[in-house]
Amino acid sequence: KSHAMKKRLWAHSEAVLPHKHVFDFNQALMDFGATHCSARKPKCGACPMHKFCRSCAALSAGRP
Repeated sequence: KSHAMKKRLWAHSEAVLPHKHVFDFNQALMDFGATHCSARKPKCGACPMHKFCRSCAALSAGRP
């Protein structure tokens, strides 16, 4: 809730999010999550992001 943290989060989001077609990016992200990151049957093995994913690492280690 601090001003410094909000400023840091906004700076991070500006660095990683596109400046144009934000709606399309958001929709693609939700579609990706719906097809690969389902709660009951995640498809970590076929996911191009599995090397960077904390959830995949936790599932591989047997943690929920």
